[in-house]
This record gives sequence, C-alpha cells and structure tokens, in this order.
Amino acid sequence: MKILLEGRRIFEYETDESTKYLIFSNESLKKYVYNAASIFIKKGDFSYPQKWLISEIFETRDLLTPINDFDSNIYEYMFHIDWPLVERITQILKPYGIQVAEEPNGVRMRDLNGLLRLEEIPQEVQHEIRGALAEEDIRTYEKFQVFECYSCKEKGNEEFFIINGDNDIILSDISYDQTDWFSDKYIVETYRKKTHPNTEYVFKTDRDEWFIYSPGDSDSNYWVLERIYDDELEDFSLSSYIKVETEKREIPEREEEIDFQRYFNKDTPYDFYYSDKMFALRILQDEGRFNMANINGKWERYTEMVLKDEEPFCKWNDMKYVGTGIFGDIKEEKLSQEEIMNFAVE
Repeated sequence: MKILLEGRRIFEYETDESTKYLIFSNESLKKYVYNAASIFIKKGDFSYPQKWLISEIFETRDLLTPINDFDSNIYEYMFHIDWPLVERITQILKPYGIQVAEEPNGVRMRDLNGLLRLEEIPQEVQHEIRGALAEEDIRTYEKFQVFECYSCKEKGNEEFFIINGDNDIILSDISYDQTDWFSDKYIVETYRKKTHPNTEYVFKTDRDEWFIYSPGDSDSNYWVLERIYDDELEDFSLSSYIKVETEKREIPEREEEIDFQRYFNKDTPYDFYYSDKMFALRILQDEGRFNMANINGKWERYTEMVLKDEEPFCKWNDMKYVGTGIFGDIKEEKLSQEEIMNFAVE
C-alpha cells in the first residue's frame, strides 16, 4: 500500500460500530492550537465579567486556531477554574455579599458563576482579583497543546477532523498515525464498483486481509479504509465488484507471526504503569471500571501494562512505574456511582 499512500497519511478512527481508517493528503493537514482555558479575558474586558469568554459555551472547533494565527497576547488572563481560585475569589467578594460559587443542597460547586453575573467588578477589589487570576494564568505553567487537523469545504460547509495523536486532552476519536503499518502491506487483488458519483474499491492484501476503500465525501477530498473481517466475508457481496488487474510486485518474506498466546499466559511477566490523568479519563469513559495488579502481594491500580522490560506506549507526563507482576494476577474493579461523582468533583 506504500504507493497508494504516497503523499498521504492514514489515521485510526474509532466509531461505535467499528474501527475505520481515514486517509488525508499531507497538504490538507494543518496544525492548530487548542485554547484549553476555562475562561479567557480579552484585554480591556477584565472589569466586566459578563464579557469574559467561557470555553464551555463554545464548540470545540471554535477553540482551535491555526498555529500561525494564534496569539495569546490578545488575552489579559487565561485560566482554569480550580478550587484554590474559587476559595480565594469567594473570600475577596464575601464582604460584598456576593456568592461566588453555586451551592446546591449546601454543597459548594467549583464555579465562578456569581462573579460572572456581575456587570462590573467593584473597584475596591479589582487589584486583589487581578492578583488571583494572574497566579492561575495557564501561560505561566502550561504549554498550549497543538493538534493536527483536516479542514476542507464540502458543498459550502466545512468538513473538519481533529487528530488527537499523543495529546493529553482527548478531542476526537481519531487517534494514531498508522501510515507505516499500512505501508508495509501489499495489495494482491483489486476490485472496483461505480457508486454515484464516485468509485469504491476492495483490496486484498498479502496477509489475506480485505479492505473497502471509498471516498470520504462526494469530491473525494479524503478516503476511508475499512476492514472486512473473516466472519463478514461470507455475506459480503464481492460479486457486485469488477476485478481489475493489480500490478505484480515482489513481496518480501515475512517474519514469523507473533505468538499471541504468550501474551495471555497466566505466568507471563508484565510491567505495570499508572497515570492519574489516564485513570481519570478511563473512569469517566468506562463507567467507573479500572484495573488492578498484584504487585509483591499488594493490589495496585494501573493504567497500562506492557511485557516486562518493554516501554509503555502512552506518554502521559505523570506516568510512573508501579512494578512487575504476572498476567494471571490482575483484576477489574468498579467505582460506585457516588464514588464516580465524588471523583469528578475533585
């Protein structure tokens, strides 16, 4: 597939139904900066909280700016709403009878809604609030995350895809660059079918894999590759496609297939790693489920396991080594709904 992918890249795309692969031309992929701040205040708007920009009211697309156009200096402050900031602003505005955070059923929330409702911040406390926001400004301690994105006009509307890559923040279901993996495959059979207004193809590889190759939009600006699994082949209507000649190529001998049984042997040793960020993401995505491993007789949480002495795949900046255990001594546990809610509030 190396020739098919020349000048292009292919990315893994997880959907509810299956895994697909999106193919974009190199020139169609651009870098965008993601404004991850909870609130950003343009210069001149500090005194008037109702003019402050709150990220949660924007679509994700609106928080992404082409890297060459991004200028954080147009903002006076950019910050996350953290508990220390909520507490500090609460104390500053308490003498004025202003309730800063919502308190449903007596439980203080992590928000600044009372401040955001003010038409103007009292002059007497502006200096203190400026000091509080300056200490929390994300530009002093956090790098802006850069995402590769695909953008194209399709019948007047923008088609926009965000590629997560190794970013800590998850913005889409498009993850890893699989170009090298697919470039190592060889197409040995090709079939095509005319579908108005485009043409769809079916490929068979030298590894007996089958894929549907079809345009992602009506103008074929990008393409989609989707696996046809063995249990689907019997019902797949290959007869509706016309077989076309495939250029013969010398296919190098493959290395021996990986022994997957080794991975699942109960005595196989694994190294276990843990990341708070990855754990938080998994808890919220997997309805409270998490994994534990028996490390030297003690059950420890882990977020990634790799064969002993191999490097972890994920690159979270808070990833730490937990220890070594065996495949047969791991288990899954689940937080209660109450524990999940408490975890989310924290």
